[in-house]
Amino acid sequence: MKILTIVTSIVAVFFMTTYQNTTVEATYDGYEDGVYYFTDGNDETLEFQEVDKEVLKAYDLMSKKFENRSFNVTYKTVEEEDEEGDSYTMYVITALKLIE
Repeated sequence: MKILTIVTSIVAVFFMTTYQNTTVEATYDGYEDGVYYFTDGNDETLEFQEVDKEVLKAYDLMSKKFENRSFNVTYKTVEEEDEEGDSYTMYVITALKLIE
């Protein structure tokens, strides 16, 4: 029983840290070479490698229509491995809300 509790705790911590969503207010700068660029209020560039399909249905980020517009950007971080087995962090937009 003790082992089951430990394993359950480890799995819970893994999912909380890997899939925890973060929301930030940022301005959309555009799409280039497979990356969606935003700038936050501290003038830091945020780079997102993926966007959920539902978000892209609502906002065509490939067009220039939404460039220079402010959004509440909700995203998650996902740990991935490249071909050599090196791990890296990928940022995925899970929700967008246009700030009017």
